[in-house]
Amino acid sequence: MILELRLGKLLPDISGEIDILAGPLRWLDPAAFAHAVESERINLPLNSHPSWGVRLAMSKIAISGGIAWPPPVDDLGGIEVKRAYRNKNGELRAKKGGKVREVHKQLKRDLFDLCLDRVVLVDIIAHYPATGAGSDAWLAAGELAFDSLRAMEPVLRERLNKNGAPDHALLPVGHLAWAIGSVEGGDETIRGASTLAVLSDAKANPFRKQRNRVLEERLRQILSNLARPSTWPFILKDCRSCDQIHLADGPCMIAQNRRLR
Repeated sequence: MILELRLGKLLPDISGEIDILAGPLRWLDPAAFAHAVESERINLPLNSHPSWGVRLAMSKIAISGGIAWPPPVDDLGGIEVKRAYRNKNGELRAKKGGKVREVHKQLKRDLFDLCLDRVVLVDIIAHYPATGAGSDAWLAAGELAFDSLRAMEPVLRERLNKNGAPDHALLPVGHLAWAIGSVEGGDETIRGASTLAVLSDAKANPFRKQRNRVLEERLRQILSNLARPSTWPFILKDCRSCDQIHLADGPCMIAQNRRLR
């Protein structure tokens, strides 16, 4: 996936950016991957979740250079992210909620102009870190996340509506609401409790009468100039500092040059 991709890099006549452009990765040898999954599952401790075998196999095959590159670009999804924040006083504030008209404009662009296969709107609610002894902090974070989602759900359910009724042009758009409670002492990936609501499922884009070949060819060219990934998942970003697309957590040439001075 590519984060915050400026669309002018793909289609010169379209401005703005898409928060996340995502597509599938495939393996050079699908049979070898299937074998790796079975091998990992056999070696998992008892009561391990079956998905761990798949995750471990993905990582090992990626490290060994087993990802097909460049990846296919004929099955693309677009994700637009809107954010809200609940502060320590319990107040919910929009950080990137966006006006409904502007949100609709972005989603319709993704459907009609970019001709993406699927489009999803994700509303994220972040929180001030919870504190407490032992598991109390985790319970407080989870309860707060659930309460925020419940408070915002009536507003969120109107996101894809127009004049109080569903906007038929946006019926294919999926809509997720994700409230993430945080616990003091680390980021939410390791110290958090969240709750997720699927407000509508993403459907195949029925308005795409023909694929956007220009977008696909330009994206293929960009990815072809990047080295084959050796990690999974593979997350890129459109860097504003060096104006290049590179690993999201990878080195930026501008930042590197500044450190060398």
